[in-house]
Amino acid sequence: MVVFSFNSTYESTLADGRQAAPNSAMQAEAEYLHSLEDELQIEIERLSEHLPKIELSDTTGIARIQLSSHHDRNKVDPFERSRNRMSMLNSIIENWNAVQSKLADESISLDESYVARQRRINLESYRDHDSNVRYMSARSKNMWRRISDVVVEEREHTLAKKMKDDEAQIRRKLRENADKERLKMERQEKLREEQERISKNDLEMERLQKELLQLKQQEKERLAKEAEDKERLERERQAAAELAEEKRQLELKLRAEHERHQQLQLEQERRETERKEQEAEQKTQHIEQAQRDAQERATADRLEQERLQVEKAMLERQKEETRLKERLLHEQQLKQDRERLKEQAEYEQEQAAKPVQRPLSTTVASGVVLDEAKAEYDYYHQIILVLKSDVNAVVAADKQLKSYCSTAKRKIRPKLGQLTNSTQQILRVLDDLSRVLLEAQNTSEICYVWLLNFLCKSVVQQAETETTVSPQSAYPLGTLAMFITSKHPLLRELIMARIIKKCPYIIGYWCPIDTEQGRKRMGYRRIDEKWEDDAMYSERMAGIASVWGVMTQIGFSLKSGTRHPYPISHSWTFATRTLNIPTEALTNTHFTVVAAWWDLTSRRFLTAYGRVGERILETMSDSWTQSVSSKRYPAAARLRILGEQWKKTGVTGMERPVEP
Repeated sequence: MVVFSFNSTYESTLADGRQAAPNSAMQAEAEYLHSLEDELQIEIERLSEHLPKIELSDTTGIARIQLSSHHDRNKVDPFERSRNRMSMLNSIIENWNAVQSKLADESISLDESYVARQRRINLESYRDHDSNVRYMSARSKNMWRRISDVVVEEREHTLAKKMKDDEAQIRRKLRENADKERLKMERQEKLREEQERISKNDLEMERLQKELLQLKQQEKERLAKEAEDKERLERERQAAAELAEEKRQLELKLRAEHERHQQLQLEQERRETERKEQEAEQKTQHIEQAQRDAQERATADRLEQERLQVEKAMLERQKEETRLKERLLHEQQLKQDRERLKEQAEYEQEQAAKPVQRPLSTTVASGVVLDEAKAEYDYYHQIILVLKSDVNAVVAADKQLKSYCSTAKRKIRPKLGQLTNSTQQILRVLDDLSRVLLEAQNTSEICYVWLLNFLCKSVVQQAETETTVSPQSAYPLGTLAMFITSKHPLLRELIMARIIKKCPYIIGYWCPIDTEQGRKRMGYRRIDEKWEDDAMYSERMAGIASVWGVMTQIGFSLKSGTRHPYPISHSWTFATRTLNIPTEALTNTHFTVVAAWWDLTSRRFLTAYGRVGERILETMSDSWTQSVSSKRYPAAARLRILGEQWKKTGVTGMERPVEP
């Protein structure tokens, strides 16, 4: 320690002074020095009290470290905390040793300068001892006291300042170390928190992934379940639809059966209802008429003038209708006379020549046949022109007649589409059409003729479309046409005019088709400003010929007393005229029309004409088709096959399907 070093140096200095001074002076001085030494020793002991203070200060710093918060100690690893404490203690001890060494050096230097000064003072006191011993003793005493006070004050001031600076430096270092420790702990705490956050995030991500997998699995199971439910519902729906369809079919059958049993009763009820409605309507009209008469008295003059004008117009219309009717009757009479002459000529020709071979006639005969066919074509063409000018034009000019005809024709068109091979259905349609025509006849003769013409056009149109697809549909259509013609004689000329305009082959008429006029006369149709092709044209001609052939073979019972409007003799005329057409004028359409006529009319033709009819059919299927073998017409080949089947089986033509 510094204290022990200072005392030993001081004692050696005193020993040197005692040896140099005389005995008396030295004795006095020794007493003074001993007293001073006691004072110095007291001062040294007082100064040495700073050492415990410094140690206490270090101990307090160590205790502060030891007494740091439990929260801070828990943040640092125990081994790391021990290493930090040892490092801080070693640093404090090293700093204390350095301070003590420096203080010791400074004390030694002070002691040496003090001893040197005191030695000089002692020497000077020794020289002047004899002269002024008392004075020197008091002066020396005061001087030593002042020197001692200065030294003590200086040493106390230096030691206090040094220890204060050291303590401040130590505290600063301790604070820096504490701050570093705190920052380090804060960084470690932040790192730990970041690791915990990352760990929590990882755990949360893992949990979310597990939940996502669970949701995907649940969604997959839900979709599978929905698909299964949808498939099950679809199967159930299909089963229900099948059951509903079976139920509907059964209901339709039951309904049809019920309707078939109650149709007559419903028809009677309908007629009774119509009669009652007419009576009620008449009564209502009488009442309304009485009311109108009461209201129209003020305008009687004006209504009278309008009535006179209407009567005048009606008289003119009746005159026009009478003239048209007389003209049609006259033309019909001429036609009947011409047919009687032709039938007589055919009978004479049949009696004169038994075999009917190809060619049937000479060039002169072919010319006669062509002239007859042309005259008949012109006759029916003239009827078409009269209808356009005297009927259609009149109806188009009168709004009231036009409105009535438009309403009535909507009742006619759907009926033709309701035809079947059922006799009851044909009669039902016949009654409906006859009712419409009779109503029109009672309303206006012009409207009656206009509706007859519209019915003829509808029949031909139905033959062009439906019969082409299904030849057997010609039976109900031809039957209906002849039945309604038997009730309305004027219909005979009109329907034949419409059929011959579309298909002149049925009267044996032909003309060159290398001009537009020739194609129009032979019934060609324009589609998109172009003539239709031969295949479509031949199909239309076959459909019309099928219906026309059925019309010639319809039979009426003898009890009905109805004369056939268009008998089977017209089929004979068709066959003979067609066979007499020049070979170079024959086309595939001629054979198509004959084959269609063969399918539906040949059986009735053989029944009517017997052996002569057989010779006609043999000529058609053999020599007539052979005459155009070089042209390889498909219809000619088909007609030849029909003839071979007839010869092989003995049966020709289609059998008519009959439904109840």
